[in-house]
Amino acid sequence: MSNSNKSSQQRKRKLKHRIRTFSQSVGLSPMRILISAILVLGIGALILTIVFSNKEENNVAVPGELKQKQQSLDLDKRLQAMVVENPGPDENFLAVIDRMNKFEEELDEIESKGGLTDLQQETVNRVRLRNKTVNVMTMKRNNVDVAAEKADLIQFCENLLNAEDDLMKEGAQFWLCVLPTSEFKDSPNAETLENFIVAANKYADGYINNPDHASTLAKLLFGISTRPHETDVHWKKSFDVLAQQLDRSKYEPIRDLGVKLKSLKLFGKFKLPTLSERILWGDPRAKDDLRGMLDVLAQNLDTDIRTWITIIKAYESFLATDKIEETGTAWQMTSSLANRITDPEKKKTLLEVLKRQQARAMTIGSQFDSSGTTQPTGNSIKRTAHAYTAVIFCDKSVASIKCLTQLGIETKDMDLGYRPVIAFDSPLSEEDIKSINLIPSEIAIVDHKTSMRYREAIPVDFFPYIILTDRAGKVLFANLDIAQIPARIAKVEADKRR
Repeated sequence: MSNSNKSSQQRKRKLKHRIRTFSQSVGLSPMRILISAILVLGIGALILTIVFSNKEENNVAVPGELKQKQQSLDLDKRLQAMVVENPGPDENFLAVIDRMNKFEEELDEIESKGGLTDLQQETVNRVRLRNKTVNVMTMKRNNVDVAAEKADLIQFCENLLNAEDDLMKEGAQFWLCVLPTSEFKDSPNAETLENFIVAANKYADGYINNPDHASTLAKLLFGISTRPHETDVHWKKSFDVLAQQLDRSKYEPIRDLGVKLKSLKLFGKFKLPTLSERILWGDPRAKDDLRGMLDVLAQNLDTDIRTWITIIKAYESFLATDKIEETGTAWQMTSSLANRITDPEKKKTLLEVLKRQQARAMTIGSQFDSSGTTQPTGNSIKRTAHAYTAVIFCDKSVASIKCLTQLGIETKDMDLGYRPVIAFDSPLSEEDIKSINLIPSEIAIVDHKTSMRYREAIPVDFFPYIILTDRAGKVLFANLDIAQIPARIAKVEADKRR
């Protein structure tokens, strides 16, 4: 027998001996130990199979679920696309209505399939509300019978009053108020007024804390105040009702809108917002309107201070005309009324405004020194360099920039016949000067030190404010409009030739 065979037999005998010894120690036969080991291995394999099988099921969706998720994503995108797709201002009204109706048909199909999430259903409702309101308002503007569509919109909005989405509920309340407000605007009478009052009080939550909604309702009422006087009792009552609700708002701009309504109730028929411009351009009715406003003001001294200042600013436009004495007359009346005010702070503010206005009016015919230094070049401005100088007091407001834009256009297109000098109310940085690229380089912008000296001579309260001086520095006109300057110069030249 070879040595290798001997070694193999010895290893087998040793293994059998170890098994026999282990078997005797645990009290089991070798066969039972083998079977037990096989069972243990089998159970372990089964457990591993179950564990890994569950992990795969959790991480890998079946094809049907993938398709469902993709469909939901596609629906979200489509709904969002519908939300932002609003009609253009010049779009044909029939095309608008057709598009809204197609959206409705598509939404019907979407809802018929079911399975919408809460968010998707909210978006569907939002699109439906938009569709219905666009249809109703478009048809109303084009004098199309809207009775059926209006009834459908009202029913839809009433169904949304119990919506969990607060924005949807607010939108529904808003439109339940818009409809009677719009009808009252179109036909102000006792019946439409009562419908407006009921809606404004019942659905106030739809607008008292939403600036856009509040502004929309106010604008619908503003137009009524210009109607014939027989409608006064109706629109004045509507202003009271809406202002009372707006006073409850937690937002100051909305409460301010209520203040404006109260002022318009008193002064609306005099067209206060346009009074300044009408005086400026010589509208003969403007003088009567101013007198009517001052009479009303005398009976309503508690009128908000902004309305007082608007009237004060408006009649100062007489300084740009040949009726300068009219400013003095209006100033005396307003000053007398302001002295009767019992609120000390309000009285003090108005008297200070009137004092500065008097100072501006007193500059007509006096001397004004327009010399100084420009920025950023530091060039000197000489008073006698031009026959006429227009000093333009500006701030960085839209109105001032619009004025400078007009000046820049005229400078390029024609010989102005005067030298423009611009004085800003606050210091300008280098970036500010660069950004005001509408001002041609030949127009002088004075430095801040010079501007402050100008302001001491003419204490300006509102911008833009323009004075015109001659070569000697005499102030000829104040509170001019840019477009008026050539005509004013022509008049002065004509007077010289007489």
